[in-house]
Amino acid sequence: LHVDTMGTSSTTAVFRGRKQFLLVDARDGDKLCIGRPTRGLEYGVGNDSFQPDFAACPEAKKAKAMFADVKAGDILYIPGHMHYAERNLDHSLGISQNFLTIAD
Repeated sequence: LHVDTMGTSSTTAVFRGRKQFLLVDARDGDKLCIGRPTRGLEYGVGNDSFQPDFAACPEAKKAKAMFADVKAGDILYIPGHMHYAERNLDHSLGISQNFLTIAD
């Protein structure tokens, strides 16, 4: 899981294949154990955000999470400061763009 640079919002357009996104409410970021080691070199919920290590980060169970499956022809908007992870469900081609405004 990560937040985009400077907390910017972004869009992802998928041209081929499918992607899956895990989105966590920005207000729940403190429940994700990001930024502190849970064991060894792993941070937060572990190496695979889609299979979280709740034993290492039990407070992550309380975070509000959403999943979005995005297929060819779809565009996903991710609000600023939202924690998210993405993975390809098959061979995919897409493009992402971040938005930075003076207010950011």
